Amino acid sequence: MGGFAKIGQWIDKASVRAIADTCYKCDLPDLSDDMLSRTTFLFSGKELARQSEKRLRKKYPNANYYIAAGYGHGGFQIQNPDAYAEYIRQLIAGKNA
Repeated sequence: MGGFAKIGQWIDKASVRAIADTCYKCDLPDLSDDMLSRTTFLFSGKELARQSEKRLRKKYPNANYYIAAGYGHGGFQIQNPDAYAEYIRQLIAGKNA
């Protein structure tokens, strides 16, 4: 057992419900076009949080979206930290926006 499965066994159902509600039912604030041009939503290709992607794209069509294909939740950062760090460096430098 690894990753969230190892840690998650200690999380109760109420906490899981609260996390899910935060991810999928929260109110999305209005953001300016300037803020959206500087906002990137990063998802791993196989993570459940991608269920919120459609909602985010509808609310924020001018934001930037990056899908790290082939990874589960947090997998890009954990399994390929050098590539993730390089992506963040490029993002900060304005090359991925």
